[in-house]
Amino acid sequence: MAEVGLEIAFFGGIIGLLLAMTTRLYREGKRVMGKQSWLILLGWGSSLLVTQLLTLTGAGLAASIGLMGLVFSTGTTLGRDLNLFVRRLRVE
Repeated sequence: MAEVGLEIAFFGGIIGLLLAMTTRLYREGKRVMGKQSWLILLGWGSSLLVTQLLTLTGAGLAASIGLMGLVFSTGTTLGRDLNLFVRRLRVE
């Protein structure tokens, strides 16, 4: 069962790497700033909302399915942050 979680997190990481490309990075003085699209926030919020709604049903299977959404969301966040970290180092 753990393999399924790792696969979902890996798939989320790939999606996160791609979504991070929608973030524009630029230098403002000595700081590197980023402007993210609403797509990232919408995906994260919908994942959290679906997870909460499935958990409220009280069914064990529904809660497990909801947790898969959170694992996917965590993978997406890791992929996005890794992409932004690497790109931040290259901003002139």
